Amino acid sequence: MTAEQAGDRGLAPNIGVTLLIVLVTVLAITTGYILLGLTEETDPKPNVALELESTGSNITFVLRHRSGEPIDGIKNRVRLVGVGDEDALDGERFQPGDKIRIVPVDDEIRLLWFGENTGYIIQTFTVDTSTLPHGIANISSECPWVQQNTNANGDLDMDGDKAICDVTEDIDVSVTDVDIDLDGGSVLVGDIDTGGDVDVDSSVVVGDLTTNSSDITITDNSNIYGDVVASPGTNIDIDGNSNVTGAVVVDTGSVSLDSVDVDGHVYATPGDVSGCSNAELGPDNESCTTYSFRDPSTYDG
Repeated sequence: MTAEQAGDRGLAPNIGVTLLIVLVTVLAITTGYILLGLTEETDPKPNVALELESTGSNITFVLRHRSGEPIDGIKNRVRLVGVGDEDALDGERFQPGDKIRIVPVDDEIRLLWFGENTGYIIQTFTVDTSTLPHGIANISSECPWVQQNTNANGDLDMDGDKAICDVTEDIDVSVTDVDIDLDGGSVLVGDIDTGGDVDVDSSVVVGDLTTNSSDITITDNSNIYGDVVASPGTNIDIDGNSNVTGAVVVDTGSVSLDSVDVDGHVYATPGDVSGCSNAELGPDNESCTTYSFRDPSTYDG
């Protein structure tokens, strides 16, 4: 036997061991894929083109579906991260031509879509928070805090607090008619719909304000970024250089407008206007004497 033949026989066991290691490694990886479900076919990412549009209020944005596939929030889980209502598209079929109103609470908005075994970021939008009046970085409380505050006090008292929540739709409280008192630079991002009185003093509401109680009072440089709607018999008093970006609606109650800007229309019969002075009303910023009040029955907000 030559030295060369002996060397060949010495290589054979080494090659066999190497092949065995490779085979075991391949089997381990394959088993891992099977156990972890990684061999399942992933759902394809929806092919869509969305657009985020600012509105004149610099507070409410519109998310518009321009083209592509529908986003099926009925079959799949859909979340809008960075807005007041993250579940705005959940349970909805969002398709080309559709649009929704959103309120940013972060400088980045992401649309997340989840299939059966995968998830995607459909699109990311950047918001210039310097144009927003409600101080995104300072909003630290959400509906659980609002609910606790309301249950503890019997009403919602905010004094310089900043929260995001639809009141009372998204809270479970023991009080039937929740009175709401916002004072001292408070900010509430969300709609107010209550059976109690509402008093907004030196504060901001980012959403619509509706009540069927006795009074709505908005005063002292307060800002309402939405509509102010009184149920029949409810009175509205707005003064002190306050501003309403939407409509003001009174039906068989009374409305007083003193040193106030209302960017939308005022829906009230002339007999229900108990006072109006130093006000700019409607899209054309008309004075109390030149503005034509709208019929409350024509409000379709």
